[in-house]
Amino acid sequence: MKETHKLSETIDFLRVLHENIVDTLQGQQLSILPEKYISRPTYVKLQSELRELYPQDAFHITFETFQAINGKSANQTTADVWARMLLCIKGMSAERVGAIIKTYPTARSFWSAFVARKADWDREKAQAGTKKVRDIELFFADVVQGEGRQKIGDALSREVRQDERPRSLQLAK
Repeated sequence: MKETHKLSETIDFLRVLHENIVDTLQGQQLSILPEKYISRPTYVKLQSELRELYPQDAFHITFETFQAINGKSANQTTADVWARMLLCIKGMSAERVGAIIKTYPTARSFWSAFVARKADWDREKAQAGTKKVRDIELFFADVVQGEGRQKIGDALSREVRQDERPRSLQLAK
């Protein structure tokens, strides 16, 4: 931030700044790196490789890309997002979420396991006849192993199952 007192001072400052930029980049080919090749973990390595291969050129990123790789959510992994989703469920603690993340690191891994278990459950129920089969809503309680505060009980398992249904079905009750 530069404070100037008159319009002429502002113009002089901008002229000198422009001249410094032009002098610094004299003779360099300026290139903008496409956003699709840039992520926070790979940016520094990519820049050093490009400087080594093309020392005479300057490689830059757009301001939007800069914001994307340096924003608050730039470091989030799918496991982080999944954990935050689980923490929104009433009764879910950080310890329980930790136990779930150990078993299912992403929502996709959970969903795949749940679909497979649902198919097995449907088969078991069809074969059981009059014998009682443990309800599919107790999936989390059955699969996620935890001790003490990490334990997911039947009530919380039902709550998780309830929360993954489409909202329209929940409101219809």
